[in-house]
Amino acid sequence: MTLNLTLPDSLYKKAMEVAAREQISVERVVYSALAEQLNALECLEERAARSDEDRFRAALAKIPDVQPPEYDRLP
Repeated sequence: MTLNLTLPDSLYKKAMEVAAREQISVERVVYSALAEQLNALECLEERAARSDEDRFRAALAKIPDVQPPEYDRLP
């Protein structure tokens, strides 16, 4: 199957840099990046399917209701 797509110049430039460094084609870089992203999404979907809202809320209930230490506060 063939897929024609338009990439932003900055993304294409990065893909070309990776391809040159790895001595592979730009097409292979795009293929590998897409395959990796799709695999990550599949893993997230599998983890989400195993999730349990009651267990999540029980875990949240264990968190103390106190201010974090000074070094751990958002500015």
